[in-house]
Amino acid sequence: QPVRAVEAFQDHNLLVLLGDAGSGKSAFLRNVMARQCGTLLGERPRKSATPATDLGKLLPILVTLRDLVPRLVALDIDRLGDAKRAQALCHALEDQLADDLESLGAKSFADTLRERLQAGSVLLGFDGLDEVPEAARERVRETVSAALRAWQVKRVVVTCRTRSYEGKGELRGFTAF
Repeated sequence: QPVRAVEAFQDHNLLVLLGDAGSGKSAFLRNVMARQCGTLLGERPRKSATPATDLGKLLPILVTLRDLVPRLVALDIDRLGDAKRAQALCHALEDQLADDLESLGAKSFADTLRERLQAGSVLLGFDGLDEVPEAARERVRETVSAALRAWQVKRVVVTCRTRSYEGKGELRGFTAF
């Protein structure tokens, strides 16, 4: 049964936001992230459809999955034990975030970002699971799970087209709307 994105976001810390192409999943996620940035900068929130959920000091981090996936699939981790595998996936995610910061001219923020990740004081947004080749979705699922365990992240939102959210890409412990 359809639920408003605002309600789903307010009620669930681990959320998969599903919808058809062009339904506003990515726009919603970007608005949530922008609003949290504004909150951290001391801006007063404007009226909008974006939730007024109190996220405290969580640093919003947006990961575009189509950018991350090449790095993940290039990892040679099939023979590693679970702990080393999870560590390699988390490092790949950190490296992608550092590259993203560099491309934005914010490389000096990389150490702060790593500290916030290690403390789990972030709002992680993974955008576009449906844009990940089906063969790589399990690797993405493993990366999200590894990040949750390693950094004890409490708030995660993943966007995906409804028809693409099945099989190996489904995220355990997440509520999908």
